[in-house]
Amino acid sequence: MGHLSRSGNFKKRIGPAWLACGWLLLAGSLSVGQDGATHERFAAAYDAAHELTLDGTVEKMLPGTPGSPAGVHVLLAGDQGAIDAHLGPYLSDQTKAALVAGAPVHAVGSMFTVHGKAYFLVRRLTIGGRTTVLRSPHGLLVPERPVDLQRSRRTGGNGPASAKGSGQ
Repeated sequence: MGHLSRSGNFKKRIGPAWLACGWLLLAGSLSVGQDGATHERFAAAYDAAHELTLDGTVEKMLPGTPGSPAGVHVLLAGDQGAIDAHLGPYLSDQTKAALVAGAPVHAVGSMFTVHGKAYFLVRRLTIGGRTTVLRSPHGLLVPERPVDLQRSRRTGGNGPASAKGSGQ
């Protein structure tokens, strides 16, 4: 019985240590920015109730900076001027290749300001005739998904898959 008693004390001492290690690993896996910012931090700031639509052109790719959302940034020019658009870290090579200066874009997203700098968090992007989803409706970054593939899955692969006329 003494063996069981020691085992119980061992579990009481080691259990919290394992729990703390688990929390540290989870926190480390969520950290994406150079300043320790997380995707979730920016997703929490996503304001789906006030989504905006931007029709414009790509001016240039922007380098990431400490304190900004991690991932691909492009400078988009529209009627209201130029804005730093955050596209996230999960872009396909096909989409990255399409992001050239002068390329027309249609983007749906939400504005977010951090450290006095405004970012357009893009949820849905159309470039080169191809529409992709970059964020969930609540602003969480997702691996890039072509819209026509999503519709095909929902309809069981029946019928044409077209992103035209969709207001999402």
